[in-house]
Amino acid sequence: MTASGRRALRRLAEDLREVRNIEAYAISTLAAALTIFTVVGSPSPQLFDAVALACLAFLVFSTTRQQAASQAGGGLAGVLRDRDSYATFEQLLDGATELWMYAPSGVNVLRRHGGDIKRWLAAGGRARFVVHDPGAGAIDTLATQLDEDNDFGKDLTASLDSLDKLAGSGGLDYRLLSLNPGFSLVVVNPRQRGGRLIVEFHGFQDESISDRMHVEIRRSESTHWFDYWARRFEAIWAAARVPEAAGRSDGGGVKLARPARSRDREGRPE
Repeated sequence: MTASGRRALRRLAEDLREVRNIEAYAISTLAAALTIFTVVGSPSPQLFDAVALACLAFLVFSTTRQQAASQAGGGLAGVLRDRDSYATFEQLLDGATELWMYAPSGVNVLRRHGGDIKRWLAAGGRARFVVHDPGAGAIDTLATQLDEDNDFGKDLTASLDSLDKLAGSGGLDYRLLSLNPGFSLVVVNPRQRGGRLIVEFHGFQDESISDRMHVEIRRSESTHWFDYWARRFEAIWAAARVPEAAGRSDGGGVKLARPARSRDREGRPE
């Protein structure tokens, strides 16, 4: 079987398991059956009428269901959201047993919710974090790409100190990645049916980190795309290096040769 055929079968199995696109499959099955009846015999006009009415009913039902989903917040506006659309990180940990996270510095989580993570780890949680490698040659480029309302070097140093302390308490491992894949990723309960993840896409010189576009995927909604992004974290983890000895903080942060940006006539960054 070809790769496209395997993908089609996998998509069919996933749709049937998650009860999606049932109307389309039902109509296709009815049409195929009617075609077979026509080839091998002479179906009555009543059979044709029954099949046509069944197909029409399925189509009407599908249309009304899509309209209801749209009114309930579906559609693109319900899928693409900003950071403020989500619950707090503490609420994200509620009920979680395993957490995976990649972010360039992760400072917004580690600075504000370090205590929550520590308590969660003490209760039996397990976590894997990946942040940017301070020794990587691309660190200046990354700092230029990200939003400018923070000092990336100091943020990264603070996060590494927090990760050292959390790792020392047990339950958490972390690694350092030498490049930026262009997104941040949080995966909760990646091995469970109730798993969920949030992908945050990095823009370029955003005014604020909260401006970035986010997409949430639950395993129950799409096994395929949930597994896809979970595998992306696994790839990041495999490509990242194990950190050296702890105790790197000297109060000055990671030094960056950040280029100056041109300004318009009113003094604002262009």
